[in-house]
Amino acid sequence: MRVIRILPSALFPIITLMIARPAGAQSMAPSAPAPHLSLESDSLYGPISNDPQTPSVDKSWTTSRNGAGSEEVGSDTAGILDREIGPGLNNQGFYLDSESMSSSPATSGTRDWALNFPAGSDVRSDMKLDWYRLGYRFQLQKAQPDADLPFGVHSRVGVAVLDFQRRLESPSSGDADRSYITAAPQMGLEMEWRATNKLSIAGEVTSTVPLSSMPWILTTDVKASYTLLQKHGAGLNGYIGGGYEGFSFEERQDVRNEINADFGPMLKLGLELKF
Repeated sequence: MRVIRILPSALFPIITLMIARPAGAQSMAPSAPAPHLSLESDSLYGPISNDPQTPSVDKSWTTSRNGAGSEEVGSDTAGILDREIGPGLNNQGFYLDSESMSSSPATSGTRDWALNFPAGSDVRSDMKLDWYRLGYRFQLQKAQPDADLPFGVHSRVGVAVLDFQRRLESPSSGDADRSYITAAPQMGLEMEWRATNKLSIAGEVTSTVPLSSMPWILTTDVKASYTLLQKHGAGLNGYIGGGYEGFSFEERQDVRNEINADFGPMLKLGLELKF
């Protein structure tokens, strides 16, 4: 499964070069600077699967082969709040994106797993899996009806930062807490098809570079966007769609420390303000 997961990020450079060739043939005539700014906020909601769980570096801790999975401590759904700001000039710009996740808190009293907690313990789970990305965005292809490629295409190159914390609380067995912050280079592609002047269909996929010492983060989504308001060069768009996010990271230490989490399919709702 690890090999399958790293394929999207390994193919990004090849895909980018293939798309960039026709884009480079376009007119290079100079144009007046056109500054722009986008503000985007959306919410995602859906199921969690696999094992978003890591033990402490303390050797006195013990854990099963797969740790305590999210379903074992009652957290099987999650809500994600995503916010992005994107200043730019003409066909290029920067982006700063942040995601904060909240899992559904619950109590488990009958699960049979070992992490310094005896089987049958009442355990409350709180998990933070936030991540941020900062980078450069470039237009490879402008959406034009008569273009060879009838889609608008943008590339993303930057860095993703993962901020993880997991806390387990048990009245009978004490507390367990583990947190860390780690980063990795990230690449991505966006595509948009304008069905009408107001309606567009867009998709995006991003992935960190598959290096063993860094976190693997894959995100993908598809959404339908509709222009709700357009006036004086500013526009407000609303969109609905679906998405998936996957995280994997193994910290090198004496005690096994791994996070392996999948979120999706998730419902995505959001607003985008453009100037």
